[in-house]
Amino acid sequence: RRMNQAAAEDRPFVGVFPVGPVGQYDRLAQKITAERVDLDHCTLFFMDEYAYPNGQTIDKSSAWSFEYTAHRHLFDLISGTGLDLSRVHFPGPDNIAQYDEMILDASDGRGADVVYGGVGWCGHFAFWEPHQYRHTEPLRPTADQVARAARWLIEATAPMIHAGSGIIHAGAYAELR
Repeated sequence: RRMNQAAAEDRPFVGVFPVGPVGQYDRLAQKITAERVDLDHCTLFFMDEYAYPNGQTIDKSSAWSFEYTAHRHLFDLISGTGLDLSRVHFPGPDNIAQYDEMILDASDGRGADVVYGGVGWCGHFAFWEPHQYRHTEPLRPTADQVARAARWLIEATAPMIHAGSGIIHAGAYAELR
């Protein structure tokens, strides 16, 4: 709906997404194809990618790579819809410091039209966690803690998340402890 709304308003659509779980992407691809949605105005930012301790991301052709997974479960299924893959971004050492600026630039300064996310197995919001949280035990948040963390993200006064850096995630993380 938001992609179509942006097209009707003759403006770019910018979305920020996690990669997993992946089941929704197969269904999204089916819907995009069935409804013949034109994606030529869309720029997509993904929150996740596995990286080695030195910050280098894993090989994009690895089955463990989130980028590989996104291609397999979404991009490969929607070829011909106008989506320019040069406008699809994953965090890495070459762009993480500018990820929020990239989102603002792609959206003509408005910020993302939509940001989807979820709480990961250890309570994280995306995989690029703040250093102090990387070596903690997995969290087992209650439903109430997850709701408080979600409210924190919704009510955050920051104009934009710094996707992947943990800057805005840290406040939500604190709600889960």
